[in-house]
Amino acid sequence: MDEMAYEGNEGTGACVTATRISLIIGSVGLGALLMYLFDPDRGRGRRSRLSDQVSSKATRLSRTAEAKGRDLRNRAQGLMHNVGLRGTNSESKDRAGQEPGSYRSLEQGI
Repeated sequence: MDEMAYEGNEGTGACVTATRISLIIGSVGLGALLMYLFDPDRGRGRRSRLSDQVSSKATRLSRTAEAKGRDLRNRAQGLMHNVGLRGTNSESKDRAGQEPGSYRSLEQGI
């Protein structure tokens, strides 16, 4: 190692060495992945399968996000509806003097 890495900060030598080792390991891993995907014999099938899997995961993630969005929207609408029913003004009462949707108002309407 050169002396320049240790000037100024005594503890950075190990950090610099660990960073270099991580970079080397990452580069070797990336190279192995590229060799695996671009293999002349089986690379095309591997890339196709990987593309299909990524597309499937993206579609599933999109559907899940849409469903969660609908769920949150419906919950918010229900919450707003419940908050609106708990108002104290007389406009929220029906003919029987009960809040709309309550058991008594439904029973008396029959």
